[in-house]
Amino acid sequence: MVSSASIAVGLYYNVTKDIQFINEIGLPIILETARFWKSFGSWQLIDEKNKFVFNDVTGPDEYTAIVNNNYYTNRMAQHDLRLAVKLSKKIQEWNYQEFKNHQLDQKELESFSKIADNTYLPYNSNEQIIAQDDSFFEKPIWPFKTTPKENYPLLLHYHPLTIYRYQVAKQPDALMTDMLFPNDYGTDQKKRNYSYYEKITTHDSSLSLSIFSILAARLHYKEKVENYFMSTALTDLTDLQGNTDDGLHMANLGGNWLGLVYGFAGLRVSDSELSLTNNLPNDWESLQFKLKYQARELLITLNHKKRFYYTPIRKASSNHFKWK
Repeated sequence: MVSSASIAVGLYYNVTKDIQFINEIGLPIILETARFWKSFGSWQLIDEKNKFVFNDVTGPDEYTAIVNNNYYTNRMAQHDLRLAVKLSKKIQEWNYQEFKNHQLDQKELESFSKIADNTYLPYNSNEQIIAQDDSFFEKPIWPFKTTPKENYPLLLHYHPLTIYRYQVAKQPDALMTDMLFPNDYGTDQKKRNYSYYEKITTHDSSLSLSIFSILAARLHYKEKVENYFMSTALTDLTDLQGNTDDGLHMANLGGNWLGLVYGFAGLRVSDSELSLTNNLPNDWESLQFKLKYQARELLITLNHKKRFYYTPIRKASSNHFKWK
């Protein structure tokens, strides 16, 4: 929850440029979380380099617990620290008195930057992929071939302490960073990450399929993206998890929208622009949805004839769009 706040606040600012919100609500949240990361982590010598590490944490994967340097956790902490510096500078430019009211000083911001620049992000050189955590590759891979289909979800048939001793993921963990930070690595690296973690992920969580769908769309894995997306869309309609009687999978429903917009439409939002990439599946005729971006309402249409186009519903004074 601490790390997700930085994604939400940063995205909101990039989309709205609402500096008043950042001053009153957004920056206080980000500053406190940045201060938490600074106090929670520690410096450690790794490969003869002084790195900032986060020990005894648990990332998104519910089949792995209490590890050192969970990649997702460390990357999100790095993002939070950098966002604290960025937003503080925005407030300083906007109103220096408000900057002072947040009890900010340059030394603290410099410490945030130093920690962020030296945050340890584990990498497995043998597999040439990002490492879920420090100990993940020291464990054997779960015996998938000898595990009966009726023994999934694993958590209903095996003790957590048994599951924790293997390389097996209930849902994407390190791969979440490829979804949230698509500019971190090139396509070849992301393909290696995807290929390895896909093989050891059980999708026992309904949160899993939409992320794999988005990444498959970005990597142009046409068959995979449709399979994952349709499984996401049909989770409750076909009782895919066998527990719809207990209620709808609401986060998975949100994943449907993410799959369409972040996957098929390749949505990316940065500080300066909104970009879209047409990843529409071959057997889909078109996709249409609405977006609000920096005081402009847009109707986005994707198809295989004109690729895609947008229709301004409400105009604004600026236009920062990038189309692929």
